[in-house]
Amino acid sequence: PRLFNTMLQLGVRTVNLSMGPVLKDGGELLGALLVLRDITREVEADRLKTEFIGTMSHELRTPMTAIKGFTQLLSMGGLGPLNDTQREFVTTIYSNTERMIAMINDVLDITKIESGSVELEWRSLHLAEALSGVMAELKGLISERGHELTISIPPGLPLVRADAHRLHQILFNLLSNAVKYTPKGGKIWVEAYEARLDELPDEVRDVVDQGRRYTQIMVRDTGVGIAPDELPRIFDRFYRTENPLKIEAGGTGLGLSLVRPLIELLGGRIWVSSTVGEGSTFSFILPAAEAGK
Repeated sequence: PRLFNTMLQLGVRTVNLSMGPVLKDGGELLGALLVLRDITREVEADRLKTEFIGTMSHELRTPMTAIKGFTQLLSMGGLGPLNDTQREFVTTIYSNTERMIAMINDVLDITKIESGSVELEWRSLHLAEALSGVMAELKGLISERGHELTISIPPGLPLVRADAHRLHQILFNLLSNAVKYTPKGGKIWVEAYEARLDELPDEVRDVVDQGRRYTQIMVRDTGVGIAPDELPRIFDRFYRTENPLKIEAGGTGLGLSLVRPLIELLGGRIWVSSTVGEGSTFSFILPAAEAGK
């Protein structure tokens, strides 16, 4: 038995349709039940909320960018030399301003995804090249936490068809989570290989194009892990799992809520397996680039 759910636009109304089988106790199929629900008000409220968040984020980013620029000017001595204490304060202001701008950009990305206005620049990309850019940003944090990082990319791996900026976002969020939620001295693995469709989880295999080649990327760690009851919610906006490193890791809970829709926009899928106290494995596939494209 399968359940079907979709939305339909009827004039100015938006209707949610849900259909499922009606079964006897013994499993005999009696028929199907179709439920139609008018969700026009909910959809309109969600649209207004998205527009409001988008507008506010744009308005917040302008003053934050100005603060960042003037702080950078101060730290470079553009208005005269600073003593050690002043330089420390200015550096703190600058780093926190960067964090705020990053959060605002994440919120803006979410509103773009929800409104369907994300623009993609499709290219054939080397996964190793995309990873090198992410490693350059995370090198300091990985070294600070004393992690052992292993990257395995076999020769001859097909190029992936993706948007370079969005692929960077995906890899950065997954790897930074692995670093933050793995205790000091832990291990992190990044592995890539051509996906075997028959080995994919059922929910992934059912929705991918069986006639395409896919590249599979796995980010595995020896971190704190995720409890089974929390796994279904980790891709929800602002949701953060309860674990010993939650306060130390910081963050807003937006990273993974960006990762899943971005991967799906690129034609891929993501799934996760985890054991509390042992670590997590985030796996995702992306379409391989076709010859000559």
